[in-house]
Amino acid sequence: MTDEQIRLWNETFRAGHPCLLRKDNGEEFDTRIRSGAWRVGSGHVVVQVDGFSGGWDIDRVKMLETHSFSS
Repeated sequence: MTDEQIRLWNETFRAGHPCLLRKDNGEEFDTRIRSGAWRVGSGHVVVQVDGFSGGWDIDRVKMLETHSFSS
C-alpha cells in the first residue's frame, strides 16, 4: 500500500467505521476501527480496532458498508 493509498483509506474510513476483524484462527469479530491506518517499521500497514489491543494488519480488517437514509 502506498502512502497515497493510506491517505485515501484514512479519508474514507474514520474512527467508528464498522468492520470485521479476522484473527489467526480464521475467526471473525464484528467491531469498529478506532484509528487511522499507518505504516509500521516492517512496512505493514496497521489500524487499531475496538476491543483488541495493538495495531492489526489492514489485510485482516474488512470494512463494512454503511448506508444513510434521508426522510
